[in-house]
Amino acid sequence: MSDAGSGHTLVRRLSRWLVRVIALALAFVVLPGSAEPTKWGPIDLKSATVAPGTKLKFKFFAQQFFESRFLDTPLWAARGVKPGPTLCVISGIHGDEINSVEIARRSFQAVMPTRLAGTLIVVPEVNSLGFRNMNRYMIDRRDLNRAFPGTMRGSVTSQAARALFERVVRRCDYLIDLHTGSNFRSNVAQIRVDSSNPKSLALAENFGVGVIIEGRGPAGSLRREAVKAGVAAIIYEAGPPYTFVREEIEAGTRGILNVLDYLGMYASNQARTRSKKLKGSSWILSGYALFHIGTFE
Repeated sequence: MSDAGSGHTLVRRLSRWLVRVIALALAFVVLPGSAEPTKWGPIDLKSATVAPGTKLKFKFFAQQFFESRFLDTPLWAARGVKPGPTLCVISGIHGDEINSVEIARRSFQAVMPTRLAGTLIVVPEVNSLGFRNMNRYMIDRRDLNRAFPGTMRGSVTSQAARALFERVVRRCDYLIDLHTGSNFRSNVAQIRVDSSNPKSLALAENFGVGVIIEGRGPAGSLRREAVKAGVAAIIYEAGPPYTFVREEIEAGTRGILNVLDYLGMYASNQARTRSKKLKGSSWILSGYALFHIGTFE
């Protein structure tokens, strides 16, 4: 065989060998968007691990820390049997707003984890000491709903806010913060939302209970800071403080189940409606009463 023939044969062999090497290498390369989905497994919430198809009630802190004395709320979680978003329900930020606590309890009770997609996390009485003593504020007389996202170098309230924000809120895709009226006022059922955030607005519309009132919320409020952190969030307020109102509790529970259905997390048998948005509102003083009235879009 001539030198030229041998050269051509060698080139062909090298080419075939190179093609095999490249093919083998590509077999181990994960291209963007082609990765296999991560296996759906348990969720670790620090103080407990919740397996798919189960739900647990446990302490927010498994061990005693300085901040755990002021944030001794229970933490509840339901882990679905298949992947889905994480919805967080927060209640009892103000200890006198007890309707919110019962709405959270009933909502968690209603969900069967074997029918759930994703994860439902409930913090039922954030200001647990205030809840037990019918006190709106934290033990240092500060308003927890002006302290988010908080800092571990701040007041007791600021530290509690930081612990809740880092351990729970940053895990959420969606968040519902439950409240009532304050200072003996009874609020008509309403959803407060930053309408410039499309996901938050869709959450409000699909809550299906009460009227929608637009607004970003005060600086330091859970809803506003959650949205800034990338979590779609709304507030639901209904009824007065200091007392349980069955109709408001049932309506709020229905709203959370509506949201779970809308998110594809938990199918509901109830018919869903969309909440209406207020176009404008104002206060009117009449005799001994103060009324807040509004017009719809």
